[in-house]
Amino acid sequence: MARQFVNTYLPRHARKGMKTVDLHSAVIGTGGITVADTATTTIPIESPYVRGWVESLSMRGDTAAISASGTVLVTIYKWDVANAAAVALNTAVSIEAAGLTALKTVLPITVLSTLTTAQRTKLEADTFYAEVVTTNSVGTAPVRVQLCVTLAQTR
Repeated sequence: MARQFVNTYLPRHARKGMKTVDLHSAVIGTGGITVADTATTTIPIESPYVRGWVESLSMRGDTAAISASGTVLVTIYKWDVANAAAVALNTAVSIEAAGLTALKTVLPITVLSTLTTAQRTKLEADTFYAEVVTTNSVGTAPVRVQLCVTLAQTR
């Protein structure tokens, strides 16, 4: 019987049988990207040259951005190179209402259930980014907030 090579050192995702990777955005707030008043701020999310499936989205940080008279909304996108189009992966989430506190909480963001398999699949050249939209002045600046895309790598 021929001996088969088994790659035993890679962690395997329980459901997919694949390795998962957490892709993080640049830091938003103190020490990173500043969220401007009444503007849209684009934030890059690391996107390695791999194929994968968007498993989940999340947000973490020390302090959320707060606008007393407006909202601070975040949407995560996949730039689909093949179709030259941005695909929204979630509906806009209010960073203020999400409940980020000084407890360094990790909060899940719901992935849209209406996404097709092609929209949820990341090809090698596809990239991720987030847009933070503020509708008025930001009273409390965010502190070390990051957005995360969990990707199940495929071959």
